[in-house]
Amino acid sequence: MEFTVLGSVELVGADGPVPLGGPKQRLLLAALLASRNRVVSLDSLSEAMWGDDPPPTVRSTLQTSVSKLRRLVVGCPSIAIDTRGPGYCLGVDADAVDADRFESQLARSRSLITDRPADAVALLDAALGLWAGEPFAGFEDRPWAQAESARLRELRLQAIEERNGALLGLGERDAVIGQLEGLVLDEPLRERMWSQLVTALHGAGRQGDALRAAATFRRHLRDELGLDPSAEFVALERTVLEGTPPDAAVLTHPTGPPTPGPAAPARAAPLVGRAAAVDDVLDALATARMVTITGPGGVGKSSLANEVARRTTSRFPDGVRVVELAPVADGSAVIAAVAQAVDAERRSERSLADAIVEVLAPQRMLLVLDNCEHVIGTVGELVVELVRWCPSVTLLATCREPIGMPGEAVRPLAPLAVPLDPSAPVEQLVGSPSVEVFVARATEAAPGFRLDESNAPAVAQLCIQLDGLPLALELAAARMSAMSPRQLADRLDERFALLGSGHGRGARHRSLRDVVQWSYGLLDEPERALFARVSVFAGGFDLESAETACADAALPRGTVAGVLGGLVDKSLVAGVHVGDEVRYSQLETLRQFGAECLDERSDGPAVRAAHLATFVARATKGGEALDTAAEGEWALRLDRDMDNLRAAFTTAVAFDDVDAALRLAVSASELGFRAIRYEVVDWAETVAAMPAAAEHPLRPTALGVVGLGAFVRGELERALALAADAVALRERIGVAACGLPERVLANALFYLGRPDEALAWIDRLAESTRATGRQGRLAHALYMGSVARTSTGDADGGRRFADAAVAVAAGTGSPTARSQAAYAAGLSRSDAEPADALRLLEESAVLADSVGNRWMRCFARTEVMWLRAKRGELDVALSGFREVVETWFRGGDWANQWLSLRYVAGVLASVGRDEDAALLSGCVEAAGATTALPFAPNESDELTVVMAGLAERLGTDALADARRRGGSMRADAAVAHALAAIDALLAARSA
Repeated sequence: MEFTVLGSVELVGADGPVPLGGPKQRLLLAALLASRNRVVSLDSLSEAMWGDDPPPTVRSTLQTSVSKLRRLVVGCPSIAIDTRGPGYCLGVDADAVDADRFESQLARSRSLITDRPADAVALLDAALGLWAGEPFAGFEDRPWAQAESARLRELRLQAIEERNGALLGLGERDAVIGQLEGLVLDEPLRERMWSQLVTALHGAGRQGDALRAAATFRRHLRDELGLDPSAEFVALERTVLEGTPPDAAVLTHPTGPPTPGPAAPARAAPLVGRAAAVDDVLDALATARMVTITGPGGVGKSSLANEVARRTTSRFPDGVRVVELAPVADGSAVIAAVAQAVDAERRSERSLADAIVEVLAPQRMLLVLDNCEHVIGTVGELVVELVRWCPSVTLLATCREPIGMPGEAVRPLAPLAVPLDPSAPVEQLVGSPSVEVFVARATEAAPGFRLDESNAPAVAQLCIQLDGLPLALELAAARMSAMSPRQLADRLDERFALLGSGHGRGARHRSLRDVVQWSYGLLDEPERALFARVSVFAGGFDLESAETACADAALPRGTVAGVLGGLVDKSLVAGVHVGDEVRYSQLETLRQFGAECLDERSDGPAVRAAHLATFVARATKGGEALDTAAEGEWALRLDRDMDNLRAAFTTAVAFDDVDAALRLAVSASELGFRAIRYEVVDWAETVAAMPAAAEHPLRPTALGVVGLGAFVRGELERALALAADAVALRERIGVAACGLPERVLANALFYLGRPDEALAWIDRLAESTRATGRQGRLAHALYMGSVARTSTGDADGGRRFADAAVAVAAGTGSPTARSQAAYAAGLSRSDAEPADALRLLEESAVLADSVGNRWMRCFARTEVMWLRAKRGELDVALSGFREVVETWFRGGDWANQWLSLRYVAGVLASVGRDEDAALLSGCVEAAGATTALPFAPNESDELTVVMAGLAERLGTDALADARRRGGSMRADAAVAHALAAIDALLAARSA
């Protein structure tokens, strides 16, 4: 199978185009193809498909659409659609997309055009034959397609120009005149086409037509751009006027007599993990006159440039020249360094820069300008002249920011990929580029070094902590002759002192500190101030946060964006588009250096206090917004800022700022529970224990958070005690009820088999939330009231409260509130209307998933899978239960884990897996979850009947023994047994 984008977007199989399933599927495919082999975020895909009006179920809809595409390419090894944070990636081989085949053939033709022009023309004909219309036809004006569409159109024009140039070189003038006369009408400002037309007309003996064509081009340039033609075009006109025989080769390959080029740079060490980057730069050099590799210090820009230079020696007849600019002290010495590299000498009444241009003008060569950041102004001026007057010189630069000239192709170089899981098996870690580099260099430093099970986790951790930065990895690997990977990993807080070497490196690369200090020394004072200040952020930040936390009288808020942009340009801060904003981050090495700078600055404490205030305000606003229609936006925003919230909480505790710490813990708690991220419980417990918090109005809520954490961990008596303390404190200090202690008391009491007391607390919860006017909290109280009544046999009450929850939730617009209401409505209908109940419960799961509420999604899916199991859909049910059980286990939510295992035991018993069912029922009973809420009455009866059948089949003694063994199992062993039983049953059913 293959994809076409040079015309309409299609998936083509052996029998022709494959039906995609509608315009939305074609649109999704086009958006993925426009960014093929790169991750496209969910936000970007949503905007591409629905613009500003996405459906409420955008995540699940996209997931379904991607799944449909995946099914179309199953079994095709050259195509893969992977789920990668924060979206999806369409991975394709080089020959799987017609546009990529076109580029490959174009590049091959360029290597043949000098010595084998006829073969080059054949390749170009084949490449151009792939075009069936405008690239991404129908989508070419969409924002996400415009750049790729424009790039491909430009390459097509270059291919046409090169084909015509080759034909002119073969003397086939008549074959191209007609085509060129049409082309210049469509592209009236394209000098190369006009030059070819003038040459072809002159060669055909039509001198007058050639001069008229040249005059027409001059008029277009003057009228539309106010410019004159280049020196090459003026020379061509003179050739026509003088009647000199035309030389088509000058148009295709302007060059003088070839001179021997210098040898390519010697390889110091094998370049590891950069194959894709090398190919990317090589591809850019095939189409652009100026390519700049950017990235932070130590990322390997020079090594990459040298490898590219070695690979391109055959492409440039006059060779490769490398100009190392790092030793150049200032801009005035740049010209001298370049002149020395290209063997140019100053001449009478001509500047040294003029001499460089004169020497290089006829050359077909690659000029590498390495390490330009400290002399970027002078380099930029020289590059402009070289691009203008040296048409066959290609430039490759390395710099920590773009040179900034028109037409520059910028190729950012990221650090090497690091392992996702340090605990992965050795055979998986070996494939990580950063691990590969570390092991290769460590083996050089300590010949006996080997990666094995004992040191692999520490090596992986080193790679992660060093951000995959090649220089840092090499410096760390050099320490393996004196330290073990674990010893070094444990000491990386002192990385700048540890990672240094005086051997075999330039001065600025002898230690990690030297690398960062080199970049820092090039900054002006506002940039240095902001570089230090943004180190206060953890895990990334947005522009609003930087403006709020980092501005002061010396760095006004209005200037922060500009200074931050400068740091991004200089590769000291990274910027990534996330939705409609840019998210900024720093490599940990840079952040630690900045933090040291901040500690030395007088403004350090004020910046940390401003960071704390910024995220207290954000957490407070976000916590309130979670009960509104803006829940999805704020859940995502708070999730992105979780590292900053954590850092702010640490600062609050260090500053003994109890109010800030309580506001953070309380505001972040609901998101933490919804996302099954229970670290917020530890925050609340920490601040609730601080002496200054004893009488604070938010301490009862914090105690409620700790109580809910105790409940989900299965600590029922502690949960009751904490919730009771919260209620008593609230009443003593006279603050309004937040509802959280009541929620804890009701859940724990149901678990303990005390339903009457639990219902009383639920009714008290509903009463207190009505008094506060917080509709989101009221919707939650009504949902709990419905579930409680349904579970205790009050079907009418369950429906009544569910209907009320639906009405209130609709008014809030919160997807979580609507999910809870749909759950309550579905559970209340599970007896009489199972089909309607299933629909509502599935709707509940989808709504929860749309805002990342993993807790509610799993809660709803537990009921969904039980209903599906009763309908005979055992494979779907078992797979769903497996996912739910794993989610609760990873999150440490044992209260809900036992509820899910209660159902799993029933399903296993219903299909004759009696021993497994008996063991799990013993686990559930030992955990006290037999009476836990929720439980529709008929489900309780059905499970009772199912489990009663166990006694008949196993016998009373065998059942009792199995249940006793289950009751003595550790919790994690019970989960492992349940998952193994599910897998065995699924395997047996598929056999």
